[in-house]
Amino acid sequence: MMSRPETPDETGDWVMTRLRVEGLRCLSCVLRLESALEAVPEVLSARVELADSSASILYRPGAVRRDDLLRAIAEAGYRVAPCATEEDAGL
Repeated sequence: MMSRPETPDETGDWVMTRLRVEGLRCLSCVLRLESALEAVPEVLSARVELADSSASILYRPGAVRRDDLLRAIAEAGYRVAPCATEEDAGL
């Protein structure tokens, strides 16, 4: 099992991206998606907001690809909205 730092400041090379997610309906959906994203190696944390159907993901660049996140989202039963945010351009 991989050990993750408690805060991004411990390593200095974590990046945040935000994705719009379709299919979120309740708190259970939020918790399920956060768990799925945090299970991706080199993802430090994921925060899912039901109000605007978004996921903010803190990850190590170069170690996590957009496809890794899309796969985790799809396996949890959701999908990324067709219009990606500007913050998503780094993946």
